[in-house]
Amino acid sequence: LCNDSHIRTMLAEDFPVVPCLLYINDQAAPNTKLKGKLLFALRQLCIGQHKLKIGQHVIPDALQQLARAKPVHGECASNAVLLLTMLAGIRSNAARMSRDGQLDSALERCGVQRNGRENPDHLFGQDFWEKVLALRE
Repeated sequence: LCNDSHIRTMLAEDFPVVPCLLYINDQAAPNTKLKGKLLFALRQLCIGQHKLKIGQHVIPDALQQLARAKPVHGECASNAVLLLTMLAGIRSNAARMSRDGQLDSALERCGVQRNGRENPDHLFGQDFWEKVLALRE
């Protein structure tokens, strides 16, 4: 649906889709299929000024989601990392993520990272780690 730029712009600009998705995201339980789909949908709508609005609202929750991530819910964890990567394109969003080591702390808590490097024992897979590396750039 949001792969078409015209439709994506219309959904983001002409309808209250972003606020609705932000509300549902706030209410959704962590590490669920619903949460993963919401993170994906929000990433698809990160255009223009919405990238800042979504970032201000979602970054703390997405970092918390990442900290609680489990390999069995890999799609949700991947969508959290991809959303954070998209949001990091805005300097203030990137600063918010890295403030007080929040991103590194979340990556350590979920077990994918140890002492700033890939944890060789994590069970998320190499593809996930590559997404983490893209986020950390």
